[in-house]
Amino acid sequence: MKKILSIVVLLMLSITVIAQTNFRTITYKQALEAAKTENKLVFMDFFTDWCGPCKLMTREVFPTKTVGDYFNEKFVSIKVNAEKGEGIALAKKYAPKAYPTFVVIDAQENEVFRTSGYSPADEFIELIKRLMDPSLTPEKMQQMYESGDRSTTLIKAYAAYLMESLNTLRDNSYTAKRNEIINMVQNYFEGLTDNQKLSEDNFFVYRTYTSRTTDPAARYMFAHRGEFRENIADIDSTLQALYNSNLYFYVSGSISYDATKFQTFVAELKQLGYNNDGKYNLAIQFVEAATKDIDSHLSFFDNHFSSLDDEYKYAAMLCIVRRYLKEDKTIRRKASQSIRNKMSTMDANMLYNAFDYIYQLER
Repeated sequence: MKKILSIVVLLMLSITVIAQTNFRTITYKQALEAAKTENKLVFMDFFTDWCGPCKLMTREVFPTKTVGDYFNEKFVSIKVNAEKGEGIALAKKYAPKAYPTFVVIDAQENEVFRTSGYSPADEFIELIKRLMDPSLTPEKMQQMYESGDRSTTLIKAYAAYLMESLNTLRDNSYTAKRNEIINMVQNYFEGLTDNQKLSEDNFFVYRTYTSRTTDPAARYMFAHRGEFRENIADIDSTLQALYNSNLYFYVSGSISYDATKFQTFVAELKQLGYNNDGKYNLAIQFVEAATKDIDSHLSFFDNHFSSLDDEYKYAAMLCIVRRYLKEDKTIRRKASQSIRNKMSTMDANMLYNAFDYIYQLER
C-alpha cells in the first residue's frame, strides 16, 4: 500500500513539474552552456523580493500549463534576484528599468528581446510568441490587418501588442484606445463560425477581451456553455470569473444600475449555479441598498460591511465615493464618516484605500 501511495505521489509531482515553467537552479554561466547544448535561448526573470507584480507572475502565470509547455520547449529559464548574489552584477549588465523585467538572450549573450510588467497568462504567452516571431513586428502586423487579414494568429498577436502599447500612454486616451482594441477583437469574434467559436484557438477572446456579461462573446459562452465539451471546465472558470468581476463592478458603481438588467444578471448567476451556496447574496444586497436614499444606504453599509468578503469591501467603499462625491459638504462628510467608522476592522492595505476615499470626500 505504501509503495502504491509513493508511486501516486511521484506521478502527481511529475504532472506538476510538466505543467509549470521550469526555472532552473543554475548560474548564469551554466544557463548559457545549457542553452548552447540544448539549442535554446536563455530566459531571465529579473525580480526583487519587494516586487508585487513579480510575485503575481510567479504565483499565477508561470505555473500554468500553457506557459510552462511553451517555455520549457524554447528556453533555459532562470530567475535573477536583482538585489542578491550574482543578480546584482547581472542587473548592472542588463539594466532593467522596472520589475519584473524579462530578458531573452542567445548562448552568445546577444539580447533577442525584453519586456516587463505583469500580464495574465494568455496575454503573456501571446506577447512572448509575438516577440519570438520576426514576421510579427508591429509594422508588419498593422500592414497585414489593414490589408484585410483576420486570421486567428494575427488578431491574437496584434491585439496583444496594442494592449501592451497602452502602458506607454501619457494622456487621457487610454480608455478610448482600449475600447477600440476590444471592439476589434469582438468584431473578429462575430465573424467566426460556431465551430470556430467553440475552438480552443479562440478562447483568448473569452479570457482576455470579454469584460461584461452583456458582451457578444459572453452571451455566446452563456448560451452554448454545454457545447464546449472537454473544455467546459475552462469555459466555466472563465464565466464564473466574469460574473464575479461584473458583480464587483455593480457593487462599486462601475456598472450603472438598471433594475431589469440587474435582475437578469442575478438570475443568470443562479442558473449557472455560481450562487448555490448564497455566497453572493450579501454583495447583491449591497447593490440594491445603493439605490435607496442616503440614510438607508449608509445604514446598510454600517450594519453589513464587516460581513463582506474583502474584495467587495473595497467595492462598497468605492460606491460611496462615486455616489456622494459631487454632493454638498454635509452629505460628503456623512458618507466619509461611514468609512471612518469601519477603519478599526481594516488591514493595512485596505486602510490605504480607505484614507484615499475619505480624502476624496472631505477635501
